[in-house]
Amino acid sequence: HRDLHSFPTRRSSDLDYYTGFGYRADLQGANVGDGGFTDWTRKLLGNRKERLCTTGIGIDRLASLVGPVT
Repeated sequence: HRDLHSFPTRRSSDLDYYTGFGYRADLQGANVGDGGFTDWTRKLLGNRKERLCTTGIGIDRLASLVGPVT
């Protein structure tokens, strides 16, 4: 979608659970998702080489902005 923008985030209180790189996805000026690297699998497995990048999108938020599909 041409109005969907994704950009790297700066460290802020709402994204503190990401370590290093994190990003937000905005649609029409509203945040619909985010993602980034976490360290919880590294801690859980005790493996310093472990990497995990997650992504989450609020489908209900996305649908409310886009509207019904015809």
